[in-house]
Amino acid sequence: MCRPAKLLAIGLLITLCGCGGSSVSPTGDFAVNVLPSSATIQQGGSFTGNLFITSEDGFNGRITLTITGVPEGLTFAPSPSQVTGPGTYTMTWGAAPDVALGTYTVTFLFTSGHLQHSFNVVVTVAA
Repeated sequence: MCRPAKLLAIGLLITLCGCGGSSVSPTGDFAVNVLPSSATIQQGGSFTGNLFITSEDGFNGRITLTITGVPEGLTFAPSPSQVTGPGTYTMTWGAAPDVALGTYTVTFLFTSGHLQHSFNVVVTVAA
């Protein structure tokens, strides 16, 4: 039930209708985990891991996934730009035969509105 409230401002009478209770619902949040968090991959090889997104406080929105720190010749597939959480998503890393040897920190950035979480994975490319 709305309860009218009147406000007198500079000679104008404005009637506002305020309803009981809060009109703002919580947006919730999400948590992320990437497994494995470190791996060694041979040049020309691949490995499979998982992205885990869990809901906190009822979150069930779209999440944009950005991956940075990936050297040329190392690929991530499938490479979804958006996922819908919560859920488990399979990822396969692949290394070209000529990818540079070394250890790389790859950052997964998950964004949904004002919510943002990141997770680092250390990938070592070996001969």
